[in-house]
Amino acid sequence: MNGSVGRGFRFILSIAGFVVLWGLVAGLLQPRNLPTPWAVLGFIGTDLVHGDMLFNIAMTLWRAGVAFFVAMAIGCGLGFLFGRSQAADEAFMPWVLVLMNTPVLVIAALCYIWFGLNDASAILAVFLSKFPNNTIILRDGVRSFDPGLDDIGVIYRFSLLTRFRQIWLPQAMPFVIAATRSGIGIVWKIVLVVEFFGLSNGVGFAISRYFSVFAIKEIIGYSVAFSFVMLAVELLILQPLDNHARRWRLAAS
Repeated sequence: MNGSVGRGFRFILSIAGFVVLWGLVAGLLQPRNLPTPWAVLGFIGTDLVHGDMLFNIAMTLWRAGVAFFVAMAIGCGLGFLFGRSQAADEAFMPWVLVLMNTPVLVIAALCYIWFGLNDASAILAVFLSKFPNNTIILRDGVRSFDPGLDDIGVIYRFSLLTRFRQIWLPQAMPFVIAATRSGIGIVWKIVLVVEFFGLSNGVGFAISRYFSVFAIKEIIGYSVAFSFVMLAVELLILQPLDNHARRWRLAAS
């Protein structure tokens, strides 16, 4: 309990320090170049109540969520396959590497040209940009499995399902959580880029609209508001999942 209170206090202290530093730097610059935290928070509050910020955030979260879950499912599945099968890894990993190193703008542009300026194209572009990273994380994780545990499964004649649940999945979960954490951090940035160039709503669209008139306060406001959402996801969902996935390692130590 004391550890949790200490972590919470340090977290709040870190945020407060960032806000103070931001305010000090803003005081040295002109407001048009860097508005104060209070001005940005005022814009966020006003736009949440009277503007379309909630709608834009909801649309971005919807696109990011769909692309994220599809990328996690396919990426983790392929990563597990490539980690267990050398032949599959050698045959298909070059495709994954090429896709991973293709710029997001190229993928987004091609999807928009081929399939039109719509949500399906945006989600497809985000998925194609993200799932290779999940595949590589899981492949490397599966390759680090303890071979002794596999031998136990063979000796006791575990079924394939039992091996997956009792041997492979517990070892894979830390890597799944790592892919999840990095995925959420990357996916929403990709979604913003895709929305910026081709859609008529979402956080990326709002930022592009304010960028066209050089509205710094509004751009930072949208960025801060969405960062708060992602921070809540990290604290309320990802960290508890991470602790749950690692409980067997902590018990063993």
